[in-house]
Amino acid sequence: MALAAEQISSGNYEPALPDSTRVKEAEISQLVSSFADMAKRLGQLERMRTDLLAGVSHELRTPVTSIRGMIQAVKDGVVKGPDADEFMQISMDEAKRLQTMVNDLLDFSSMEAGAVYAEKQEIKLASLLEQVVAQVGTLPAFAETAIEITLPQPEIV
Repeated sequence: MALAAEQISSGNYEPALPDSTRVKEAEISQLVSSFADMAKRLGQLERMRTDLLAGVSHELRTPVTSIRGMIQAVKDGVVKGPDADEFMQISMDEAKRLQTMVNDLLDFSSMEAGAVYAEKQEIKLASLLEQVVAQVGTLPAFAETAIEITLPQPEIV
């Protein structure tokens, strides 16, 4: 059991444990079984943490890439005039979205610590979809893709 505890503390969540059905003393058998359950749960938590970090990294990288591309296009003079103004506005919106994501992560951390605060906010669907379409349109893979938004009336909030 001491070796298994050492293995878990070093990050191995599948330690070598004795077969709990072959241990004769009931308390030790229960200890082995509980230890196996604990190791399994720790392994699941570690996988969830890794998946969360990968997801967060992806979600943060996308707007950063979009912002860099649009600012570079304006800086290099590829986009000028009203289009440049629109690119800068989209970049500002993306920066705000990044800030919201970071705030959400901080809120998530607070929730994990037991301090929960929920804030509800109305969002106009048409405006949100227009922003998403504009952002997707700046990606090279969608450069020649036409996206049309048709929403039912009245406005969905």
